[in-house]
Parts: sequence; structure tokens; C-alpha cells
Amino acid sequence: MTIIETIVGLTIFVGVLFLSKWREKKRQLGKPALIPHVYTQFTAILAILVLLAHLVALVTGVEWQSPLRPSI
Repeated sequence: MTIIETIVGLTIFVGVLFLSKWREKKRQLGKPALIPHVYTQFTAILAILVLLAHLVALVTGVEWQSPLRPSI
């Protein structure tokens, strides 16, 4: 995944997060959402965190190594 694809993914998920927040405020009483907004927001925040970590790895060139797995 290149830096352009990562930035595009970030903008998409930030848009999904703001859209979900906006739709949560505009919700009418008695009409529940098909997918609850909490799940959509959680998924968007999780994807944003993963993509930000990937962006940092792309920019700095440093990748995460597990402390439990010995390096070869």
C-alpha cells in the first residue's frame, strides 16, 4: 500500500466517522438505524488508527517488531 492509498483511506474513514456522527444527531425517535452508529464509529476509529500507524511506518521507514518474537 502506497502513501497515496493510505491518505485516501484515511480521508474515506474520517468521512465515514463524521457522517455517522451527523446521522446520529439527525436520528428520529422511534426509527432505529439498521446498523447502530456506535458500531460504525468504532470501526471507523479503528481503521483510522491502523491507517495512521501505517502512514507513520511509510513516512519514517520504521516498522513495528513484536517483542515476543525473536528477530532473525
